[in-house]
Amino acid sequence: MGATTIPLKRRAAAFALALLACAAVGSVAQTQFNLGDLSALGVEIPFPVRAQTTVRDLAGFAPLYALVVAVGLLPAFIVAGLLSGTAGSRRAPLYLLAGGVAVWASLQSANALAGVPVLVFATRHAAGLACLVAGGVLAGWIYQRRTR
Repeated sequence: MGATTIPLKRRAAAFALALLACAAVGSVAQTQFNLGDLSALGVEIPFPVRAQTTVRDLAGFAPLYALVVAVGLLPAFIVAGLLSGTAGSRRAPLYLLAGGVAVWASLQSANALAGVPVLVFATRHAAGLACLVAGGVLAGWIYQRRTR
């Protein structure tokens, strides 16, 4: 079943689920990297505070982060869908790559538009950026699985 024969409602639901997962992974990573930076400065952060901060960031940061990455994920998945018609068995890797590149590009674009070196602080670390990009890869995996 090609991308054009999948009902729009199903594609929209798949995109929403993929975006939700990407935003959740990104939010949790952002929170933990920020708390890790504070811990490195000698601030003691007990587990209940970490958990509470994570939940608050899922409610506060994740929706904003979802908007940032949605701008990249939507066109990336459209392009992957167009390319997957000729890719055959390479459909899954196309979507995984599209998701990861989309998050990276969205973060770089947000930095440039905001006029700051780093808008999402977790990306100050290569591991933090990798975690956020992994959220995009997860989004690509979810989307391609739900739209087969």
